[in-house]
This record gives sequence, structure tokens and C-alpha cells, in this order.
Amino acid sequence: MHSADGDYTTTRLQVQARRRHVCRAAYEPFPFHEEDYYRADLALVSSTLGMPGPTSGHLVMMRQPDQPVLQTTPDTPAMVLVVGGDTLAAIADLVQGPQGILHTRPMALDLLWQVLQRGQEISKRDWRLLRIAVVDMRNNIFIGRLFFGDADSGAVVWDCDCRPSDAVWLALKTDCPIYIKKTVWNLYSSPIGQMLAPEGKTLEASVYKALGITPASPTEQQTAQKDAFLQIRESDPEPVKRLKMEMKVALHEEDYTTAARIRDHPFMKLQAQIQACLSEGRREDAAALEADLHAAIAEAMKPDYSE
Repeated sequence: MHSADGDYTTTRLQVQARRRHVCRAAYEPFPFHEEDYYRADLALVSSTLGMPGPTSGHLVMMRQPDQPVLQTTPDTPAMVLVVGGDTLAAIADLVQGPQGILHTRPMALDLLWQVLQRGQEISKRDWRLLRIAVVDMRNNIFIGRLFFGDADSGAVVWDCDCRPSDAVWLALKTDCPIYIKKTVWNLYSSPIGQMLAPEGKTLEASVYKALGITPASPTEQQTAQKDAFLQIRESDPEPVKRLKMEMKVALHEEDYTTAARIRDHPFMKLQAQIQACLSEGRREDAAALEADLHAAIAEAMKPDYSE
């Protein structure tokens, strides 16, 4: 006969023995090879700056060129990511500045950001978001990937699936690079002119209509005016770049009221005056206006402690 205590002891030892043989599956990182990807940037976002955003919209991604490009042409390829809900609102907020708009209650991505920040603070390792990537298209859905790793060595510690739109928000928040797999890009990109001027309409006609310029025979001054509102230059301050992106989206959606509102934004007015001075050779006046623009941006970016 076996005592109850003996049976219990034997059973416990058997369980412990089985536990010792249980092994966790080793972490297998996602196979990322940079030569298989294009670097990309967010070019347009379908939300009106400073206004309540629509429930759905799109992000237009463009490749980083191998050589410097003075301006985008209608034949330049781009890829569209559909976005909606809180993510669209969060991206629209973030493009207005590094911190976005402060809400009384955090949205989902704000909460995720706080968790990541706190995790980094208490972690014994210095890790960060190294890059984000669009890695595949399955069932008409783009698949994104987040890569976290050592901030100094760049070695990936872990990675995970995500929605590309959420990944783009995190990339804007952390200023990390955006990648799109070449096979995905080659299959799903198309000329940006087709996106911005659908149904056989020309891009130039819609642009000039929104800016109050006659498209038939624009003068050199009118062309300079159009470029001041739409041509994104590397030297443009970040808020001006974002305003130009929003202007392009408004034109694409034929929302000329919004386009006019963006055109009349103080930053855009100063930018137009700067380009007008440069086209007329008045470089000192342009430099003074540029200083005014940077001062206005700095003032707008100051935190509001009144509440």
C-alpha cells in the first residue's frame, strides 16, 4: 500500500521533472535585408491641418531618391496607405509639430507611446525603435513591421507585426527611417499625378484653380507663387512642409475651401513672400522674412501653461 503522502510526493516530483524538460521556442527575428527595401517618406496625409479630420483618409508614401531631386513631377511614383479613425487623427495632429496636439485624454497611440517610454526608462538596456517597414500585402491589406533594438549598435532585439499607419505614426514620433519592400512598392505604387488628378483632370488645372491663377498661360510670377505653396524644399521648416502636404491633399480632394484656408495660413503667406523676393533677386528682404517665419514658428511651438 502507498500512503497518500507518498503518492502526493511522487506526483509532485513527476510534474517537476516534466517542467524541467519544457523549453521555450527561441526568438526568430524577422528576416530584414536593407537591399530588399526602399527608403520612403510620408509625402501627403488626407486630413485638414487644424480642423477635425475625416473618418477615413490616406497616407501617400514616396521613395527617397538616390540622387537629389529639385521637385516632384506627376510621373513620380508613390504608394497609398489607407488610414482612419484615431490613427488618422493622431497622424494629422503629429504633422503639426514634434509633440502633436495635447488632448485632455490620451488616444490609443498616445497611450502606446507612454508605455514604450516608460518601458525604456525602467529597462536595463538602451533600446529604441530602429525602423519601421511595410513588408507585405496580404488579402489587400498592407503588413507593417516594427523593429526595436539597441540604440548604439543598431542590433534588433525584437520585432512585431503592426498596421502600417500605426508604424508611420511611431516613425514620425521617433524620427526613425521608413522602409517599403521593393516587391511591394513595384506592385502597388503608381504615378503621383494620377493620384492627385484623377478622372482625366490635369494636376496643373486643379492647382491653379485653387490658387486663383489662370491655368492657360501662367506668368513666371504666377508659377513662382504656385511653387511657393506646393513645392516642398529641403530647406523649408517642418511646419511649412506639412502645410504644403495638406495643400496637396486638399487639391487632390478638390476641397478648394480648405486649400484657400491653408494658403492663407500665416506661415504660408510668409513663405510665399520669401519666394517672391528670391525670384526678384531681393535676397536681403527674403532673409529678413525668413527670420520672421522662424520666429513665428518658434512662438507657435511654445507650450501653453495657461491651463
